Amino acid sequence: MNWWTIACLLAALAVIVWQYATYRRRLKLAEMRLQEALARAADGHDRDLLTGLESRRSFEKRLDEPCGPGIVAVLDLDDFRHLNETLGHLGGDEILRAIGRLLLASIRPQDRAFRWGGDEFVLLFSDVGEDVARSRMSSIQQRLRHFHIRNYGEVSIGLSWGIASTGERPLRESLDKADRAMFTSKRSRM
Repeated sequence: MNWWTIACLLAALAVIVWQYATYRRRLKLAEMRLQEALARAADGHDRDLLTGLESRRSFEKRLDEPCGPGIVAVLDLDDFRHLNETLGHLGGDEILRAIGRLLLASIRPQDRAFRWGGDEFVLLFSDVGEDVARSRMSSIQQRLRHFHIRNYGEVSIGLSWGIASTGERPLRESLDKADRAMFTSKRSRM
């Protein structure tokens, strides 16, 4: 073999190695993008797309387990149907979006916020007592009385809520108590 043949073989080998390395980088990048897409898709099932809160599905996964010391709060918007009829469905959606942002801004990183149903929400306050939870819920309720909705201006939104302590019992039991307290609150103001 002469030097020219060896040089050509080495050049060809270098191209093959370079192409292989490029292929591996592209494959690795594609794999990372696929993993990110799968994570976003999985998160989408546990996230309510309208409000940005965790979904009912995410919440239901926790119902039969104790969630430790803290408070569960059940929230229900008062007469949301009237707001929806007055502002239209796009206005109702904008209200729900804004309430999602308000709830997320009203909790700490260790707390959780869920959209439970149409205009019903659940908050899990970790390691707080009833006084702190009542104070936070009253603050949210006050803010909703003069709530500014983008493209619609100020809207007064009524909120009924109930709370219950969590602990070593299944979350379902505490949720039931908070839900009954919320309905008692709602009936007392009608």
